[in-house]
Amino acid sequence: MVKTVNSEISARNTGAPYTKRGSIKLLSIANSWGDDSVKYLWNILNDTGLYDEIIIGHLYSGGCDTERHLASIEVGGKNYRYYFNDGGVWTHKNGVSSNEAIAERDWDVIVTQTAAKNSCPEGYVNVAAFLEKVKSLATNPDVVFCWNMTWASPENDSDLEGLMKRIQKSAREAVGALEGVSVIPTGTAIQNVRTSFIDGTLNRDRTHLELGIGCYTAALAYAGAITGYDVGRINWTPEDQPEVAKRLHVIKECVKNALEHPFEITKSRYTESDGFDFKKDADILRATGKDINKFDDVEIKWKDNLRYNPKKGAAPVKSNFHFATQLFSKDEFPVGSIVIVDDLYAVTPVKYKTADGAEPDEDLSAYDTNLSSKKILYIDKDFWGDYNYVGFNISMYSDELPISYGSHGGVRIYKAK
Repeated sequence: MVKTVNSEISARNTGAPYTKRGSIKLLSIANSWGDDSVKYLWNILNDTGLYDEIIIGHLYSGGCDTERHLASIEVGGKNYRYYFNDGGVWTHKNGVSSNEAIAERDWDVIVTQTAAKNSCPEGYVNVAAFLEKVKSLATNPDVVFCWNMTWASPENDSDLEGLMKRIQKSAREAVGALEGVSVIPTGTAIQNVRTSFIDGTLNRDRTHLELGIGCYTAALAYAGAITGYDVGRINWTPEDQPEVAKRLHVIKECVKNALEHPFEITKSRYTESDGFDFKKDADILRATGKDINKFDDVEIKWKDNLRYNPKKGAAPVKSNFHFATQLFSKDEFPVGSIVIVDDLYAVTPVKYKTADGAEPDEDLSAYDTNLSSKKILYIDKDFWGDYNYVGFNISMYSDELPISYGSHGGVRIYKAK
């Protein structure tokens, strides 16, 4: 069975995924796709709070595949540009051999990959021989070896999904035959994002990732794989790429799915733009003393032109210019959860004692109209009272006139972790 790095790291940190670990030293032996993969890696690792020291070395040789990596290491060829980051800033020097970089320090993780054009079976011919040579030069007996499974690019095939499936199959078969080598599913994460509403291929040309969502997604998958850390807790985003912060909820979902299912493409649940702005909600919650990383955003299954009526059971009834959420139980919507409501929206919780609403509340005390003007609903013990289920009616108003239910992004639900 092919391991992910997550399983290897987690085995070493059982029961303490968020415990300080001192330092991490990672070396990447790659090419320009490796550049894209590690561009934001130092910052994301730093955001975990796990490490007092983070050192990343990255060897770059343009278009270098495993055949060239192997030929270079066998003769000590000084044909790499060596990038280095130990404090959030990349520096580099030219004319460095992979032999020198490997021997430079006791690396905790060493990662390699092949070239874009050789991401399928033909690109794996020399993987075993190359990794054996790297192992023979590594000075840390506990080093973790990894394979960066990169993405499908338009330059190699217009059918990106089909190409990604071939890449996954090739990596599973080739890397799975190697002892002690784990997979980082950057390509799977990228392909998962491509199934969402986010426009484009995530490429800045026909092969490399665009510098915002593309590179960030790859680095987040990289970080999640090598640490076992919950990527849902990451808050750092590059200031010069504001679109990343706006779409962080989509990126996190797609990366989590890739880490859980590295050799499968998982369709994002965000297939239509939802108006969701992660940074905006993070700022709203921060102003109230809350940390958005302590919540999971909840998928809302909207029911258009319907609303709950506590006198008519728990099934929503027809009502123009309203839409309703699904019914949530106490376990699905625990104390500490939050509902954020934008201007022009009104949210009314409707509560039930049973899932079928068989015990209707005749005096309508379950119909919390007093909360419909709130912009942040805090779910506390008083909210639930004697009730066990809740659904939300949403209406949208402008100048006191109802507007179409077309935009659901004005209401977001966060479940307390």
